[in-house]
Amino acid sequence: MQIKIGILSAALIANDFIISLRNVDPSHYKFVAIGASTLESAKAFALKHNIPKAYGSYEELCKDEEIDLVYICNRNLMHFAAAKLAIENKKHVLVEKPFTIDPDTSKELFALGKKHGVFVMEALWSRFLPSYYTVREIINSGQIGDVLHISAHHFTSNFNDRLCLKRMGGGVTADMGVYALNSIFEGVGYQKPTNIKAFGRLSMPGESETSVTAILDFPNGATATMMLSARLGTRQYLDKIRIVTYIGTTGYLKVVDSINNPTSLEVNGKVIDTNVNDNRIGYNWPISHGLHYQFTEVRNCIMDGQLTSSLHTSKNTILLTETIRKVVEEVGAEVEETPRELVAQYYGKSNKLSASEPKSLCIPPTIYHGTTPRDGD
Repeated sequence: MQIKIGILSAALIANDFIISLRNVDPSHYKFVAIGASTLESAKAFALKHNIPKAYGSYEELCKDEEIDLVYICNRNLMHFAAAKLAIENKKHVLVEKPFTIDPDTSKELFALGKKHGVFVMEALWSRFLPSYYTVREIINSGQIGDVLHISAHHFTSNFNDRLCLKRMGGGVTADMGVYALNSIFEGVGYQKPTNIKAFGRLSMPGESETSVTAILDFPNGATATMMLSARLGTRQYLDKIRIVTYIGTTGYLKVVDSINNPTSLEVNGKVIDTNVNDNRIGYNWPISHGLHYQFTEVRNCIMDGQLTSSLHTSKNTILLTETIRKVVEEVGAEVEETPRELVAQYYGKSNKLSASEPKSLCIPPTIYHGTTPRDGD
């Protein structure tokens, strides 16, 4: 079965998704259309990737009857409206992480998919990588005993408006923390935490969080810590500090060099190679070479008539969204209300910082905890 794919947004990750899918049997997929916020950008993207149809709006893309699956990778805040539009036009959807920025809209999309008989999944690509299959196998086989604690660290030096402005659906917890939380939940079988405490720093009062430290407690007795930051001043040591460690009663497991797409694992002193580098050129992010594994899951589910994935379930996605919201509330960051329809201001040029906004949204290193910070607090 060949899945005909429409790309919703000419985002950087869309480029990488297309390149990674070249690792898949071409009889399994075909890119047939791209929809962007302007016809000019859609045409440029289509020309670059040899996609036959270009649309200057998301609405036109979702109404294309040739398309089976819409890959949604527009701004975080607009995921819900875009996915809703696609689902209501009877399209299967693969929605970039974070699926939505609040639990209610996540639940609504899965319910809407069921109503219209289409497949819906969050594109949390790390969960489908061979490395994380190995992580699950090691934990479930008892090689490190019972998991007592998980620490997950995810950092970046790419401090930008997407990570610090609430009108972009910003904040490191939704954008980056989804990877750290997935790694944590892998260690406890996606249990819901019984208690969450978090503190961090905001880009500015009334805006999104740019650094977070969170502590999670689980029903089975395990605990976890999560550290996130977009405030690093260099990329030089990122591969040394973006790590996950699972501490068990009889051993340990470490995700060594990248929380997103680890090239190796270390279990009780033994190093396991999990590198899936395809050596293809053109990626915007060097680690994107594993993006195609999630598509294989999508295609298999569609062929089997499933409406959700049995690996990354709707329950998993909703738990991630609920946990992200709880952490954000603990930190005291502001969250923009999710638009129910596509609004041009959220995916056009107005996303960029205006001339009246500060060039750097970093504020002095004041730590906010528990309540929303206000001017003068």
